[in-house]
Amino acid sequence: MPLKRSGKFWSRLQGTLFCCFRCCKGDEFWSQRYYETHYLKIETGHWQRRLRRGGTLSADENDGLTESGDIPSGYGSIITDGSEWPNSGGGRTQHSAEQQRDSGVIVSRTSTASRLKARLRHRQIRAKHGKNGNVGVPTHLTATPGQLHEHRLLPKEKIFHEMARTGNLPEVEKMIKDRINVNCMDEKDRSALHLAAGQGHVEVVKSLLDNDANVDAADKFGMNALLWAAWFGQKTAIEALCNGGALVKAENKQGLTIVHCAASRGHVDILRYIVENLLEEDSMDSDDDESGLLPSFGAVQGKMTGLFGAAASYVGLKDKKSQEDATKKNRFRPESSFLEQRCTGQSNKTPLHLAAENGRLEATEYLIQVKCNKLARTSDGSTALHLAAKRGHIEMVNLLLENNLEIDIRNQEGMTPLLYAAEEGHANVVDLLLRQKADCNVKANEKRKVMAAVHFAAQNNHSSVIKVLCNFGVDLDAQCQGGNTAIHLAAIANQTGALETLIAKGANVNVFNDKKRVALHEATENNLTDVVETLLIAGAWVNQIDKNGKTALMMAARAENITITDMIIKASRYFTKRKNENRPYIKGKERVQFRKESTEEQRQMKPILWKLAMKQLSQADATRLVFYWGFSAEQIKAVQTQYTGPKSWKEHTYRMLLIWLHGMEENPLRGLYEGLVAIERKSLAESIRKKANQKLEGKDGCSIS
Repeated sequence: MPLKRSGKFWSRLQGTLFCCFRCCKGDEFWSQRYYETHYLKIETGHWQRRLRRGGTLSADENDGLTESGDIPSGYGSIITDGSEWPNSGGGRTQHSAEQQRDSGVIVSRTSTASRLKARLRHRQIRAKHGKNGNVGVPTHLTATPGQLHEHRLLPKEKIFHEMARTGNLPEVEKMIKDRINVNCMDEKDRSALHLAAGQGHVEVVKSLLDNDANVDAADKFGMNALLWAAWFGQKTAIEALCNGGALVKAENKQGLTIVHCAASRGHVDILRYIVENLLEEDSMDSDDDESGLLPSFGAVQGKMTGLFGAAASYVGLKDKKSQEDATKKNRFRPESSFLEQRCTGQSNKTPLHLAAENGRLEATEYLIQVKCNKLARTSDGSTALHLAAKRGHIEMVNLLLENNLEIDIRNQEGMTPLLYAAEEGHANVVDLLLRQKADCNVKANEKRKVMAAVHFAAQNNHSSVIKVLCNFGVDLDAQCQGGNTAIHLAAIANQTGALETLIAKGANVNVFNDKKRVALHEATENNLTDVVETLLIAGAWVNQIDKNGKTALMMAARAENITITDMIIKASRYFTKRKNENRPYIKGKERVQFRKESTEEQRQMKPILWKLAMKQLSQADATRLVFYWGFSAEQIKAVQTQYTGPKSWKEHTYRMLLIWLHGMEENPLRGLYEGLVAIERKSLAESIRKKANQKLEGKDGCSIS
């Protein structure tokens, strides 16, 4: 029967015959000699060359090179360089990661694109078609550089993965009998064993293991089937994998072991199984001093003589029973314990750290019960209490405090649990810690700018935390690095909510920092209009000079920020007027704003003032008018800083007229009339009065008699 000439088939066939003509000598690709040449002679020659270079060859690998009837049926499978060939017995040969490294075998899984080369087992051909001669580059014989597709599953293999994931044991076994590759991997290097273990399909796991599934194969993240089962809480799958020879202490690329996975996910049953069945260490029931952090009484009892013996008797250490009870209560597992193993990819955290950080209450309780070190620190010196407070797990914080963790314990940055809770905005945790007598005014070290809880809360706009801190007598005017207070930090960070809360709770807006600046300087320098207005309403000093001799008004004028410049002048004139009239401004009881006109009368005056500035006043008249109204030379200079052309003075005049209007709380038209009369422009004043009275006839407070 003639073969159907499909393009894909003939492309592969021609590539095979062309590239392998030297080694197959033109043998038909269906002949026995063809398979013997490719699968036996060339591969055997590869191992011989490896031995000549000083490599080693294990007995299992040597056995794997024997001729087998399974070779043709494995033609469509993934074969890796240095991996095992199916042996004649059909049984599964296991190699741990250490054995593979010791034997010099580097397991590099090939892709769909390189399967044809893997079947041929011809290193020279792979080098020829690989990128830059790299034999590990997965390219098809006819592929061009850049067309790389790693571990693309065949349709049949996708079905196999789905059957394993859903636990369809009959279909899985049927496909295995049909010679499917049980170790085929998807784009994330995950095999059917990963999927079955993660879903807890124990019978499928056992079937895969019985058919040579690689029990320790890891995906791109370093997760093998055992770690997957631990992560998803599949205890029975873990038992099956351990019975199948899985490496118990395997780690992923972040350094997570099965204990870390189970602890971070809160799987107490798995933690209990590990402790009871997989640990090969002290059960912590003995009095051996090598098993704990603290020495036992039995270890020092016979060594206390002379002065030390007398001192021991004095403090009661000779009471053996009470000392043993105290020692057992405080002993911890050593650093070498599997339960204390550090996760290198996550700041050297222990399983207890991960359980506390993720709020796994029952897992944390169990780990403390089996004597895990509750005082252990991460790479930055943080304890489990730091991590729980930072994440806002209030029940976890309460549990750790009940287990006698120091409430004000510091890490390398001087951060306490209270500081972390305040920084992250967990008001309920802050309240709990303060009720447990945490220091509300404690500060971090220089690495965190010597900031207290109120500083962190203000900088991150956590108003609820500020309110809780105020209930416990926090110092709202405490200064951190640079002399900044919480008001300074909230202003710099543009946190108006926290700023208003601090002001409402009585914080001083006029504290100097090391630059002799108040918060108004910082907000003006950063062009924070809302913050500037909030500070002005709170009574910020507008005339305060910093170390460089600058006021906030100078900063705003130099930056040509018209809005802030005008607001500062308005505030200065408003509070000066109130003071001269013996009407002091009371914060919180009076509403005032400096960005817009306050009354309807003032808004109706704007067209009159615009016409006056643009058409009716000369530059000399405008200057005399603003001086009559009490503008200082500094204020006039600040307004005139903005230059828009030869007629800039008209815009400057209009701006100052609006600033004057802001301070006229009653009858602004009368004030304008009096000002024009004072600069000897009575006729203009009469004209404006007449037109205004005609337009506003019948409206109280707008006419001039």
